[in-house]
Amino acid sequence: MFKPLIDSYSAVLKKFKGKDISATINEEVNIDRLKTMYDGYDGDRVIEIRFIDPRRFTVQQRNFIYALIGDIFIDTGMPTDFWKEFFY
Repeated sequence: MFKPLIDSYSAVLKKFKGKDISATINEEVNIDRLKTMYDGYDGDRVIEIRFIDPRRFTVQQRNFIYALIGDIFIDTGMPTDFWKEFFY
């Protein structure tokens, strides 16, 4: 199977100030892989940062929301996709 083109790592944000951040990566970075990826590349090394929302829905809450969206659809006729975007 092919390896993904982008290696991803999780991290914990330690501090940030303005546009500067400090984070601790949760696992060892594969330095050899990065050397292979960037061999001969002179551009910036771009990373992507996503902030994960810790307020996850429980299964019971998710089922309730889907039932509620279905009831609103039946009452209003507005498509369920609209309500999913509205509530999420």
